[in-house]
Amino acid sequence: MPAKITLILALVALVALSGCQALETATDRMNCTPSFCVRDYSHTDLGEAPQQYDTLLVLPPRYTLVERALDGSEQPNEDDPDRMPDILYEAIDRPASSYQFSLRRLIAETGQEKEVVVDVHRSLWQPAVNPEALIRETPLFGSPAIEDPIATQSLSIPDALRDHVDAPCCLLVTRITGWTDTKGARSAKVATAAILSVLPGASGVPADGGDALTDMAVVRLNDGAVIWSSRTLGTGHVAEIKRSIQPFFSKVYNAKYAPE
Repeated sequence: MPAKITLILALVALVALSGCQALETATDRMNCTPSFCVRDYSHTDLGEAPQQYDTLLVLPPRYTLVERALDGSEQPNEDDPDRMPDILYEAIDRPASSYQFSLRRLIAETGQEKEVVVDVHRSLWQPAVNPEALIRETPLFGSPAIEDPIATQSLSIPDALRDHVDAPCCLLVTRITGWTDTKGARSAKVATAAILSVLPGASGVPADGGDALTDMAVVRLNDGAVIWSSRTLGTGHVAEIKRSIQPFFSKVYNAKYAPE
């Protein structure tokens, strides 16, 4: 991560962490480390029948990326894989097990199934935000203006998802937005962008060369209600993915076993 970003986020963690904590309410919370910040939003009372939320159908993610060459030219690229990549799925499955959640990964094997997943993404998210712009706009002694990424409080759930044979409670939907070097630029820099650690076939090894926003949402299948969401500002490294969903796991687990 560039030095400016590291400095800003380090100051967020060391100076503005109390400010982050002050942002905590019944519906949203932000936590920062020296390398990334996560803000999550509860759209319903997770303390009411929390046991209903512990099975999730994990949809393939959507990548909205800009590839940047050494000469500064950029090429936008959107990708909708047919499943969540193994490295990404494993990163969230491990904490899921610790919090007694059960995950099932949806594999979109046909064109129709892929279109169903794409329609969910189109309906769910606000327009993509440039993470570099968000970093630039962050006050030196302030916290980043991380907003709720969802565009609606309720979706129309297609029958292909609603009638899933495993009968999970909810969908887990993920979008990753950011920039990365082109292959030629990465070769010239002898580096692999951290954002590529969440792409299929990546090693997950962090390095310079990318900034990313990771958006997540949990959508109830029986009525399409969005019950929780989060946004993470960082590099797109796989470790951040785990931290992006962990607040949801924690809230449901605590509501089940340590109710107030």
